[in-house]
Amino acid sequence: MTSSGRAAFFFYDGMADFEISFLIALCREFESKKEIVTIGTTTEPLKSRYGITFVPDAAISQVSSDEIDALIIPGGLSTTNPTELTGLIRQLDREEKILAAICMGPLFLARAGVLNGRRYTTTATPEALKSMNIADPFPDTGYSNEPLVRDGHIITALDRAFVDFAAEVAMALGILEDQDARDGVASAYKNLG
Repeated sequence: MTSSGRAAFFFYDGMADFEISFLIALCREFESKKEIVTIGTTTEPLKSRYGITFVPDAAISQVSSDEIDALIIPGGLSTTNPTELTGLIRQLDREEKILAAICMGPLFLARAGVLNGRRYTTTATPEALKSMNIADPFPDTGYSNEPLVRDGHIITALDRAFVDFAAEVAMALGILEDQDARDGVASAYKNLG
């Protein structure tokens, strides 16, 4: 089965929805619109960090790697580690499909072991994890304090870099054709007003 060109957005209780809202808009806005599917551990309604209710289109178990080109994970606080998500992340990594996570979202990538030997950034610093009593799954090397890091097919960002994150992922998805388009979109939206 060939790829449908869909981007999957993982929704979970407590996610920071604003960190992916602009990327969803970019997926829908341009001529090269990208089909999206929202996935969760189930299709039951869930609440974002800010109290907005979301209903995933499908459960993780209903989506296979050959149906999507990318997995996008917002930040937020989740102490769970769904085995279905870990399996999907590992499969997408083997296929070198886009794995993008922002803020605390890279926790899921680290738990799946796909950040080993790669550069990444995250808001989930050792100090932050310790203060929340969460085990640190991140590799000892590869961390960068840059707001946005792309290492091949893996894109990570700090929460405050959500505009650059959206533009970088949109470029990786082929929505924005090149670095100039990516920089133009990021600049335009950061300089509104």
